[in-house]
Amino acid sequence: MYIKKNKIIPLFSTTTFTEHTEKLLINNLIELMPNLPLEAQRKLASYPFAKEEEKNILILELMDCFWNASNKSTISFPDVNKIFSVFRDFDRIFAILEKRGHFIHQFEVFLLGSCLIRLLFSNATIKEKFDFDTFFYGWLIVSTAHDFGYPLQIASEMASKFSKLYKKLHMSALSLAFEFIEKQCSYINEKDLLSVEIYDAISKNKCIYIDDLIKHGLHKTLSNEETANKILSLLKRENNHGYVSALIFCRNYIEYLSCQKDSEFKDCFENTIVDLVAAIAIHSLPKSEIKIINSIDFYENPLAYILILMDNLQDWNRQMRPSSDWPSYNLMEFNFNSNVINIGYNLRHNNWTKRMENQVKESLNDKRQLLNQLPKIKPTLNIKILVRFITNHRLNIKGIKLQI
Repeated sequence: MYIKKNKIIPLFSTTTFTEHTEKLLINNLIELMPNLPLEAQRKLASYPFAKEEEKNILILELMDCFWNASNKSTISFPDVNKIFSVFRDFDRIFAILEKRGHFIHQFEVFLLGSCLIRLLFSNATIKEKFDFDTFFYGWLIVSTAHDFGYPLQIASEMASKFSKLYKKLHMSALSLAFEFIEKQCSYINEKDLLSVEIYDAISKNKCIYIDDLIKHGLHKTLSNEETANKILSLLKRENNHGYVSALIFCRNYIEYLSCQKDSEFKDCFENTIVDLVAAIAIHSLPKSEIKIINSIDFYENPLAYILILMDNLQDWNRQMRPSSDWPSYNLMEFNFNSNVINIGYNLRHNNWTKRMENQVKESLNDKRQLLNQLPKIKPTLNIKILVRFITNHRLNIKGIKLQI
């Protein structure tokens, strides 16, 4: 089902941005990455006009290009495309659960955050404290890898569904098999994910425990060891997909870094990898623990702050299609200037009900509370983000105003 071009995206699409919004964000990205090969620039330029399946292919090719080289180095990461292609294939399976996938979502978070980073680096304090190339490459990594662990989270739900369905068909053996799988869906059973052996010139073979790096990163990000230990235990206990995403990214990236000969590049990212994994691990906290967000030290780990902000600005309870509880939505209005980002979301449904109104209000109030937990940056960077919601119904939804 399609509604007027340039006004609203296909109703069942896994994308959230309209064509107009995509054009603005892509133009901004090309300006931020002037050294991109012409082929990559052409692919980016074609993205707003591509169909959904074409977008998936373009993202896969662009990730290969982006991750394979930063502005400072031409070092490649040949295995990254294998990860992204597997993740893209998982998105097709997510459709069974009527959930929008995370493959395009991660790219859209990257695009949206790139706009904020452009405004941040117009500030003298930020330019003095951070190197743009390192900062931007770090953003590329955390934004496009932050949901790598979602397939594990969804595996338990899918196994449970299959178990119940087969039981209804009196196929008890198969039902029990899926019930067993459901109980095995935990990161703790994935031994290869928890550590990696690398060759070190001094200590020869060396085993790195990923959990230690995540713990170190959280201590630094939250500036409080007790708080960091508490939240790490919670993330592990709940099989949180942010924590699992950090494990997957870190295990693969350390293995890659250990093979590099460029010491400057290697040292740079070995020293900052704890910031990256902490940002990924903490991006999706349980509702009961969102006050922890207020402990994030922006100047210690700005990527953790930006990822929580942009992941939540892009995602408003993604569904594969409108349901009785939730309308379709897309980012319809978008513009920015030197210190203001304006975002307008369009929520549509052909049959609004009182229950749906309440569901929308509750969800957006939860989101508002979460975003308001982000700490005030001092001194202020004088950047405003204004979000408004437009519906095809009488429902009046209060907007969101954020000051960075």
